[in-house]
Amino acid sequence: MSGQSTGASGAFQVPRRHLHRKRSRKDGLCMARRVIQSPIPLWKDRSLHRDVKLRLLTSLVWSVSLCGCDLWTLKAADRKRIEGFEVTPYRRLLRVSWTGQRTNASILEELQPLLDTVRKRKLRYSGHVVRARNLCTHILEGRIAGDRPRGRPARGPRGRPARRWTDNIQDWSGMSVAHCTQTARNRQQCRKLVHCVISDRQH
Repeated sequence: MSGQSTGASGAFQVPRRHLHRKRSRKDGLCMARRVIQSPIPLWKDRSLHRDVKLRLLTSLVWSVSLCGCDLWTLKAADRKRIEGFEVTPYRRLLRVSWTGQRTNASILEELQPLLDTVRKRKLRYSGHVVRARNLCTHILEGRIAGDRPRGRPARGPRGRPARRWTDNIQDWSGMSVAHCTQTARNRQQCRKLVHCVISDRQH
């Protein structure tokens, strides 16, 4: 990965500027979009079964776009960006024309939404951090020591508070951070929680 071309055809090449700086959600989606738009005849090959194309899509595209997704703090704009991005590969894979008058929701009903994979990885990673009992666990469960100063608090920045990493966990599980932490300490209960969250989203 030193800026050399990847793949048999050599049509897709990772830019050097992406290799020496921190990856963001937009960078991953841009790089994955380049893989989809590259002239690789895999997506239009009629001899390949749909299941084979789905496996290729998972290994070539989703692995690039979801790199480090367990550390993301998803906002409403990020969810819309991911949902808009994943429909394009699915339309190419299923050979759905833009004049076919098919909605994005009808296409996502046939396949697993990409956001479910993000939720599953993030919930599993939160349970792993809680059970690890290391520095990451203290950062996740830590609180600032000391008493709250008396009097009127100082004016902070305007607008709503910044969204935190644990806010996604609370929204998806419907529980508080303390309850989620207690559940994650048991591996079996954590697996049941992840399964319930994903199954509820699919239904």
